[in-house]
Amino acid sequence: MDLNQRAKIYHILSQLFFYPDEEFFEKINEIEDYIQDILEEYAESDNLRYQFSEAIDELRTLPPEELQAEHTRLFINSFPTLPCPPYESAYREMLLMGDYAEEVSKYYSLYDLLIPEEDLPDHISYELDFMRFLLEEGDLELAREFFEEHILQWVPDFIADLKNESRLKFYRFVASFLEDFIEREREAFVRGAS
Repeated sequence: MDLNQRAKIYHILSQLFFYPDEEFFEKINEIEDYIQDILEEYAESDNLRYQFSEAIDELRTLPPEELQAEHTRLFINSFPTLPCPPYESAYREMLLMGDYAEEVSKYYSLYDLLIPEEDLPDHISYELDFMRFLLEEGDLELAREFFEEHILQWVPDFIADLKNESRLKFYRFVASFLEDFIEREREAFVRGAS
């Protein structure tokens, strides 16, 4: 898988953790075929492709409010009782906007990247999108460092929680897709793939 494909997958994954508003559903429709093509090309088992098919079928029949309610239950409700806090600091420090959030912000500042003021920098969507940015820039050294120092340090636990806690096939698929991709990225960085 080349850098552009890897960057595109990071971007897609980053979008799947934002609040499912009307724009979210439009994006899903736009990327559905691309995700299917990715899974056909690189998924080693039929399980991930099957999960995707089930997730898309669920989204087609599910009222948007149900996906929004599940998103809120999993990712937004009150911390620390949140089933799947989408923040690195929550997993590594058991608090929000901790030292790891500040550390992530320092990485972003290397490229003068800003996130919306109302958001936290260590949100899964921003960390995944930063990986996309680094790959697009060709900064593989910083991408490897960020992946090892941040992504690998908490995302596997987040994935496990999401798989266990989600009541919807959609988020279980997203967790499986992210898990599979993170493992491939680990292998790519070990091999020194570019």
